[in-house]
Amino acid sequence: MPVITCCNKQFNIPYIGDTVDTSSLYIKDLVELSGDVNITITVPDKYCTVIDTYVEFLLSNQVPITSRERLFLCFQLNTLLIDEDYFKYCVQQTFNNWSYMCNMVYNDFNDDLGWSFFVYCPHDFIPKYLLNNNTFMK
Repeated sequence: MPVITCCNKQFNIPYIGDTVDTSSLYIKDLVELSGDVNITITVPDKYCTVIDTYVEFLLSNQVPITSRERLFLCFQLNTLLIDEDYFKYCVQQTFNNWSYMCNMVYNDFNDDLGWSFFVYCPHDFIPKYLLNNNTFMK
């Protein structure tokens, strides 16, 4: 069984047979490259406060994220894990508290994260510089 370690905590990652039950490309690649489902995946300690949110997500326990700082860190964790389903969950958490979270989206996201976020947004939320970008609008 794969195990995530972070801040001296360990979390088991669900798996079915020999397949890891996650959409994280990072975790799937690590399992595939090692050739063994029984691996330990070390996550940097800066994600200590949000790794449990990811693990709960994997266990289908979607805990609401209402702190802007915590949600921003979840988005950053996703840049390591590369989990599209978790990213969509974070996007939904942003919209659940949009009036509070919008400053984070427009002011704190770097260009890559902003681009990825706005792909999942309604047209009215997309900034003008992206609306005028032919590559983005395709």
